[in-house]
Amino acid sequence: MLDAPGTPWNKGQVKFKLYKNGENYQATIWMRNFNARDKVSVEFIGNNIIHINGMAFLYANPNHLRTHLL
Repeated sequence: MLDAPGTPWNKGQVKFKLYKNGENYQATIWMRNFNARDKVSVEFIGNNIIHINGMAFLYANPNHLRTHLL
């Protein structure tokens, strides 16, 4: 986890692990109560978003954001 203000998560904790399952990916995810859920389907949306179990994880390059938001 890189940053999750307002949640019980701390930097350095693992929120999910991806693994290949044939041609697709699945994940083990840790819920808010830190219980694990295995074999959850994963969807990649474009190059920057991973959709897992109703949650979207976005990769945003801070340098790219600074350039476009200023």
